[in-house]
Amino acid sequence: MTTSDYPNSYYAASRNIDLNLPALNDEIVADVCIVGGGYSGLATALYLREQGATVALLESHRIGWGASGRNGGQIVSGYGEDTEHLVSRIHGPDAAQRVARLEFDCLRILRETIDRHHIECDLTFGYVRAAMTRRQEQRLRQMMERWQSINAPGRIEFVDGQGVKDLVGTDAYRAAVYTDCEGHLHPLNLALGEAKAILDLGGQIFEQSPATHINYGQNGGPVTVKTPDGQVVADTLVLAGNAYLEKLEPRLQRTLIPGYTAIIATAPLSKEFTKRLLPRNTAVSDMRSVLDYYRLSADGRMLWGGLAHWSGNDTAHPETLLRKRMLKIFPWLGDTRTDYQWSGRIGISANLNPQIGRLAPNIYYTQAYSGHGIAPSHLSARMITDAIQGGSEDFEMFAAIPHRSVPVNKGIHQLARAWGMNSRRVIEWF
Repeated sequence: MTTSDYPNSYYAASRNIDLNLPALNDEIVADVCIVGGGYSGLATALYLREQGATVALLESHRIGWGASGRNGGQIVSGYGEDTEHLVSRIHGPDAAQRVARLEFDCLRILRETIDRHHIECDLTFGYVRAAMTRRQEQRLRQMMERWQSINAPGRIEFVDGQGVKDLVGTDAYRAAVYTDCEGHLHPLNLALGEAKAILDLGGQIFEQSPATHINYGQNGGPVTVKTPDGQVVADTLVLAGNAYLEKLEPRLQRTLIPGYTAIIATAPLSKEFTKRLLPRNTAVSDMRSVLDYYRLSADGRMLWGGLAHWSGNDTAHPETLLRKRMLKIFPWLGDTRTDYQWSGRIGISANLNPQIGRLAPNIYYTQAYSGHGIAPSHLSARMITDAIQGGSEDFEMFAAIPHRSVPVNKGIHQLARAWGMNSRRVIEWF
């Protein structure tokens, strides 16, 4: 299978569905128009269609072309960083407790979506967060204690010493936390599976159909979204373009920091070798801000990601740097060839919390998952669906979180991003 119109990634080469959907070349009418063919847009379209709403989804490239089809495939709990504190300041302690439960609810929503629509995406459970320093180990212990205090689901295990080596075949880490409700999957096949489910339910999806202009209706009236060769007239609009929304809606771009991350995929490894590296076939990430994250693919490749940064500049050839980081953890992979390398843009918010809300009574948006969006984007989609269909207290709770605007001047913008990232790097090593 070729990677036609997709970045040359392992995911594109191993996708199990090739939809090749048409571009929009007419005027159509729908209850809801959704801009963006990543997880946020797809899951929202799917949940709305399950409830009977007519939906039209516009994607400027191919389904899952952006971060949803290029990410590390890591499924983690949580909706953002320090979200409970942010919500508690606005809504009080009871709302903070609700947030704590939703941190793991997003995993359930994702798992049920996959099961309900029989999506084949190599869903695998088991996740390891690994600490390199004493400070990181302390953070892991605090994380473990908080999860225990809220009766987090599944098995959660803190290990050190030999226990770490039983999870990850390296001497690089001093401690780790293992969970069995988190895990990993094939991200592009998840996106394509959700798109197929939408089509099977009678929804409409158009590829190669960028939204070029929005005519907002007055007083909550119908919205018209124009593309190069057509338009959608809808009662409700959901903007889910994230880091690829460009200049379509400047009000959203002002709070979005463009970032990048990159991944390499090795040649397939023997079963004996993979057992040595990751005995339980878990996904792994370390505790740094500019973290390494990795896992095994279904055919035994090491998928290694990292180099996440806020510079706004892409890393065109990440293999050299990523291999160097990989070999620090697993030096015996030195003779293993790299078959694929790719990078992609992600949307980041200054407080590292997703941005979800309304621009008008019938205009919704969601963006800025800061590299952790697989499960949380499905929670956002569920909340937006509920809000459209009749109201959602959870949506209103998260929509009230304030998000800081980033500098408009490009030079100041880059300096601010660099300061923010580098300050986090310094702090975490003390």
